[in-house]
Amino acid sequence: SFFNGFFKTGDFGYFDKNGFLVITNRKKDLIKTSSGKYVVPQKIINLFKKHPFISHVHLHGDNKKYIVALITLNQKLIEAYAHQHNIAYRNYQSLIKTPEIRSLVQGIVKEVNKDLPSHETIKYFYILPYDFSVETGELTPSLKVKRSFCDKKYKKIIDSLYELS
Repeated sequence: SFFNGFFKTGDFGYFDKNGFLVITNRKKDLIKTSSGKYVVPQKIINLFKKHPFISHVHLHGDNKKYIVALITLNQKLIEAYAHQHNIAYRNYQSLIKTPEIRSLVQGIVKEVNKDLPSHETIKYFYILPYDFSVETGELTPSLKVKRSFCDKKYKKIIDSLYELS
């Protein structure tokens, strides 16, 4: 429908210096915290994606005081890192729970947080023991994370992250 001469698509954007409309995000993709501030997940996810150890990130914070993250890692690179740093482990699930890997991921979270306003920073995170995939339902065929699906599938984990404060 139209509103004030504009077609309401649910997209956010701006007009660039040449007068072209640049779409930056979808309204449905935004997180609104309990303080009423909006968070653009894709901006934060893009910061995480600069790190080769990170595979996928799912952010949650709708109607919450802070943002939490579910993180999946690049298994091959993490196992290579463990080998290079002589980190003993039985399997990948045990490897991601080692202090060394938790510390590595904590460092990445800290680095991402330093460039963000306080309402966008990740307060707690959880490393999932397997990657997101189309087959397990977390990803669309175009490999985008399905937020509402992940919110439901990982509700217990997400809720536990909010119980930490």
